[in-house]
Amino acid sequence: ESDPAQTSYLEVAVNGGPKDKQKSSGMVVCTGSGSTAWAYNIGRVTESQVRKVLEAAGLGNFTSEFVQEVCEKHNRSLVYDPSDMRMAFAVRECIAKGGPDRNKKR
Repeated sequence: ESDPAQTSYLEVAVNGGPKDKQKSSGMVVCTGSGSTAWAYNIGRVTESQVRKVLEAAGLGNFTSEFVQEVCEKHNRSLVYDPSDMRMAFAVRECIAKGGPDRNKKR
């Protein structure tokens, strides 16, 4: 990365699937070892965020314990064992799907 402020144009494919073009500030890819730092801190949610989502969904009848349980369950799901062969990724600040030639006729 020569200029961290520059927009990234990425083509991403998983397991030989179709390519998905992304325009974003970048992507973080991690193994189980990185799941406790990078992936966790990018994907974790706070109780305040969970509460706001539940309220926005019109689910106003919930306890603080429920909010805490949802938050903890989600955050635990982000961390996996370093010996696990899976990789996780997160697109940072997605600007648009389709990249620089998204309007090109095909």
